[in-house]
Amino acid sequence: MNDDLLKKEFNETLDVYRRSLTVLRESLHSCSALTENISGHDVILVEALCSRFARSSDILIQKLLGVVDSLEFDERGSPLDRIHRAEKRGFVDSEEQLKRIRLLRNRIVHEYVIDEPSTFLEEIRRLAPILQEASERIATYASTKGFS
Repeated sequence: MNDDLLKKEFNETLDVYRRSLTVLRESLHSCSALTENISGHDVILVEALCSRFARSSDILIQKLLGVVDSLEFDERGSPLDRIHRAEKRGFVDSEEQLKRIRLLRNRIVHEYVIDEPSTFLEEIRRLAPILQEASERIATYASTKGFS
C-alpha cells in the first residue's frame, strides 16, 4: 500500500478511535455513581461500558498501532509486538499499561461480566485514562511524522 493510502487509513482509524473514546467516556459518566453493589439495570450499564472499553482497546492495538507500523515500514506483527513498539514511540508510559488493557479486554470477551460487574467497573475506571492519553500522544506523534 502506498504512503498516501496508509496516511488516509491512519487518519480514518484515528478518527474512529477518537469517536470510540467519546462513547467510552459517556458510558463511564453513566456509571459514575455506581459502587460495589451493582444489580438490575446497572449491570446493563456496566456491560455496555465493558463492550465500549474492549472495542476502543481493539481499535487502538489491532488497528491504529498496526497502521503506524505500516507507515514506518515495520511489520504489523502480533499485538504484543505492537504494544512493545507503542512504548518505544512514547504512546504510553510503559508497555505494561497496554498489556493490562489487553488482558482486561480478553477477560471482558471471555468472562461473564454480570458475575463481577464491580470488578470490571473498577478496572475500567483505572485503565480508560490510558486509552485517552494514548490518543493524544499518537496524534502529536503523527503530526511530527507527517502522517496527518
